Amino acid sequence: MVSRAALFWAVAIATVAAQKAPLHIVDQGNFQKAGGRNSGSGALSPDEAQDVEPPWASVNAAGVDGAESLGAKVSGDGSIQLVSLAGGLESASDEYLASGTWKDQLEQVGWSSLMMRTSKAPEVDDGVKMYAAGAIEGFLSAKRMTQFYHNSQKLLKMNPDNNDKLPQLMKSLRQTVSGLTALAEEGPRQPGSDSQARLALLQTWGVRDGYALAAGDGKASLSLPDMFLLNSDGVVDELMTALGGGSEDAALVQKRSQRQRLRGLAHDSAAALSRTG
Repeated sequence: MVSRAALFWAVAIATVAAQKAPLHIVDQGNFQKAGGRNSGSGALSPDEAQDVEPPWASVNAAGVDGAESLGAKVSGDGSIQLVSLAGGLESASDEYLASGTWKDQLEQVGWSSLMMRTSKAPEVDDGVKMYAAGAIEGFLSAKRMTQFYHNSQKLLKMNPDNNDKLPQLMKSLRQTVSGLTALAEEGPRQPGSDSQARLALLQTWGVRDGYALAAGDGKASLSLPDMFLLNSDGVVDELMTALGGGSEDAALVQKRSQRQRLRGLAHDSAAALSRTG
């Protein structure tokens, strides 16, 4: 007899697939474009990215109901599968792209904790490892992410000045996502700022995709700009001032070397996710 949990995940996975096809598969330790896409199809223009972006890769879960620790490994079809780790992080080997343990003690001590590890396998692209780590984080912390998102949106709407600034800020973040997606599509890079920006984007995309899988209907309801904004909660006012178009000076800031500035902004914002997760 099929359990209710199994039916839930089957429906969730089917719903994710029905929404938007993943952009990539994992092949020989690297991301490859799914379905014979051409070299430019993965990069999203700022206009296209106004909608919720497709999954970067296919993520599914099996036997994870109530698990505190998860591992991520590559399935035969090139998707990433999340599995329960009964022995916690100590039981994870390098067969897992990443592994993580989430302890939700918010109600008891006012804080939750996440411990992560990534594989040391040199033949696997660091971007694949970071995406998998993000997927685990998003899946395990989905409940708290939902609560934080709703709270942060309510706070934003309390200030009427944000009504005009927020759309401009989101437009700037969409441009950031577009530029970083093109960077990520180029594949592994030599160590440096571009490499770190690529890894931060892939981790953030993984968090979003893991969160979407854990959502009740399996639908990716958050966009990448939503994720950047959510993770920038402590500096939202500053972002509104700098990129919200609320003054002539702010407009000049946006126009001057915009891509370089936004790339740095996206790196700092997304990289903070790994520090605060």
